[in-house]
Amino acid sequence: MHSGILGGAGRSVLVVAAVLLCTLAGPTGTAAAKTASTASPSTNTGAIRPHLVRPFTGTGCHTYDYWSGAHVCITVVGSGLNVQSVTGETDGPDSDWGHLWDTAGVISIYGHPTNHHLTVSWASGGGVWLANGDNFCFTDTTLNQTACLTIHN
Repeated sequence: MHSGILGGAGRSVLVVAAVLLCTLAGPTGTAAAKTASTASPSTNTGAIRPHLVRPFTGTGCHTYDYWSGAHVCITVVGSGLNVQSVTGETDGPDSDWGHLWDTAGVISIYGHPTNHHLTVSWASGGGVWLANGDNFCFTDTTLNQTACLTIHN
């Protein structure tokens, strides 16, 4: 004995109507996206194409005089543990000495900043590989101020 308003035949009609409505509405959501992407003509030759990877850029700054905003910064360009280039920035004069270095002792470069920047690039050689958790730092040795950035994958 059925206690609802519709009997067994009435429920069957509702189920059929719901199925038809879904069919007429067409695919939606993730299924629609998959259908649309597979419907386009394919020129796949079976080869897998690698994704293009843009180098990651990280910047770290140290403000050593809050009132004037005086700071030193470091910008590291690379992907994971592979460093392509490093730039140290200081608001000190170009006559200051700058030191680009890492805490594992792999890199140690001194120079005078040009337009407040000291930059080194290894991009043409494929980059330099550093240890996970190594810090890359820039020190304005004249001002004795340092900014560091941790390298990790």
